[in-house]
Amino acid sequence: MEQRSRESVRPNPWDFWVDHDRLALSTILLVEDDRDIREMVTTVIEMAGLAVVACDTAEAGLAALREHQIDLVLTDYALPRKSGLWLLHEAESEGLIDGTPVLIVTAHPNVQAAASYEIIQKPVDLDDMVDRVRELIEDAGRRRSRPPLPVAGGSDDVARSAPSDCPPPVELSRPPRPRPDGHL
Repeated sequence: MEQRSRESVRPNPWDFWVDHDRLALSTILLVEDDRDIREMVTTVIEMAGLAVVACDTAEAGLAALREHQIDLVLTDYALPRKSGLWLLHEAESEGLIDGTPVLIVTAHPNVQAAASYEIIQKPVDLDDMVDRVRELIEDAGRRRSRPPLPVAGGSDDVARSAPSDCPPPVELSRPPRPRPDGHL
């Protein structure tokens, strides 16, 4: 059986039509400082049909929350410099995670001041974690809705029937070149 590397099956990020379904996926913010764990969890979540924004610090996670619409936050508790709990408190104070499900993954037996968040104790069963992520997303409902995109190679009736605020196209042309004798 032929095996293809992960690189060969990834869509070209510049090919809009190949990657358009990714826009409609639920997006998980994963904050994990251990690169191997972050990559493994990212792979498992993507295989489950969810998009992942992966960060290695609480500060980067907060920046990602400011930039992306996130459907669920999955954060490690013990992170460098600032903790996952710091991330959540900052995000709450800015209104970035109102109504967004949160899971804190930790090996610490007693996570202080995290009563309002669900805790997953390490070691983590990845199948159980993905199931829990899906349940929380379904329970919370989608925070965003997106219109369906036209299918590549399909009819462009969708584009013609949609009202547009765009001005009509302008035809660009080159000015005539002067001839060597100086005339146009």
